[in-house]
Amino acid sequence: MIMLFRHSFRAARTCYTCSRSRSVHIGVLDKILSHKAESVAIAPSSEKHVQLTYSDLQRNVHALSNHLSCEFGSNSGVSTRRIASFLPSSSEYCTAMLGTWHHRCAFVPLSTSHTVEELTYFLSDSNPECVLTIPSHEQTITPIARQLGIPVVNIHEVLHRPHADVKQHSVTTMDDPALIVYTSGTTGQSHTPAERLSYQ
Repeated sequence: MIMLFRHSFRAARTCYTCSRSRSVHIGVLDKILSHKAESVAIAPSSEKHVQLTYSDLQRNVHALSNHLSCEFGSNSGVSTRRIASFLPSSSEYCTAMLGTWHHRCAFVPLSTSHTVEELTYFLSDSNPECVLTIPSHEQTITPIARQLGIPVVNIHEVLHRPHADVKQHSVTTMDDPALIVYTSGTTGQSHTPAERLSYQ
């Protein structure tokens, strides 16, 4: 999959303003996605993938953000809550990441190549609100998440469900966590996240 965000991010840069308190308006994400609504945002790399315009991607992001708000409540405090994903490289992965940020949570991507032991540890350590996945991967992740009391969300069901438009232009800060990445490690189990990246 190829994300074609470069020109839109450049065009929207003037909208991405920070105050002295280093606050960031998440509504800028909508400005980025709507800048070239009918341009290709995700180009398929194989017949298994679908092409999405920026308008399609924005609809998907809104649907997911709205679902997360309805199921787990809006994130109106400091952005410390997390949403995990167990997805292959796909349009669903892009939707999961951007929808999580629109919901003001940190995104925790889990690799489909991780072992059961690794997935168990990563989910236990990150303690996400839920795990986003697709039907072909539910059989692997559901027993692990269920054992830890973490809901599993089929992102296909969310995207095909009628949803109201999202008006959630929350404010977060540049130092809040945006992405938490775990690796399997080359010398044994990774006991801490390899990367904690803020919005900055």
